[in-house]
Amino acid sequence: MPDPLRLVAALIVVALGTRLSAWGDETPKSGSKVFPYPAQITVLQNGLKVVAVPFDSPGLVAYWTVVRAGSRNEIEPGKSGFAHFFEHMMFRGTETYPRERYNALLKELGADHNAFTTDDYTAYHILAPASGLETIMTLESDRFM
Repeated sequence: MPDPLRLVAALIVVALGTRLSAWGDETPKSGSKVFPYPAQITVLQNGLKVVAVPFDSPGLVAYWTVVRAGSRNEIEPGKSGFAHFFEHMMFRGTETYPRERYNALLKELGADHNAFTTDDYTAYHILAPASGLETIMTLESDRFM
């Protein structure tokens, strides 16, 4: 099996899984009008769905983490904004990577990162040189533990 760090030019974690879940158990075929790119979908033992999509953009990686919770999940009457609040809290850093260190490591890579909240999910994304994928995965796995 090829080294997964070199297998894809774009790595999308769970993000595409959220989109694909709309089709139930049926995954669209490669080249379909719905999603025209081949997708390699792997479900890890812990249930995390990893979706890798090769894309002709040599040297770049797009890394997405999608949490299947958005503003629609805020069910207490008169109380809203928690999904967006938690999105912002995820940028405050961790014990291992405080905010300043997290941001410095991404800056060293030349990465661009951000997040957004919708009704159905919250997405965190990083665009960086592919050589930084291991660092990105280390940072994000720590942030989402």
